[in-house]
Amino acid sequence: MKRFVARARCTLAIAFLAVAGVSGCATTDAATAAAASVATNEAATPEQRIHAGKTLYSARCQTCHALPEPRSLTPEAWPTEVRNMSRKSGLSIAQAEMIVDYLVGASRDARAHL
Repeated sequence: MKRFVARARCTLAIAFLAVAGVSGCATTDAATAAAASVATNEAATPEQRIHAGKTLYSARCQTCHALPEPRSLTPEAWPTEVRNMSRKSGLSIAQAEMIVDYLVGASRDARAHL
């Protein structure tokens, strides 16, 4: 009986993770599509680009690893970090630049309040 209960729990846990993963992909795809439209829009404001960068950072980067806090690196270190990671993630140059804009600004803001 214990074995049956353990298997049932395991099956339920796998099913839950599968459903959560599928719904997470839909959100990620929508966020990425919205941010991509900002990336190709030359009339986008700096605020729109930073918001899109934050959205991309949350949607794309956490698919592979936990998101580091922007203050975890200096503003000067983020461009290299994002460039190295963007090669692995398949981000476009414009998308990577928006993520850098967000992280550099957030890192500066966090350090200014220390």
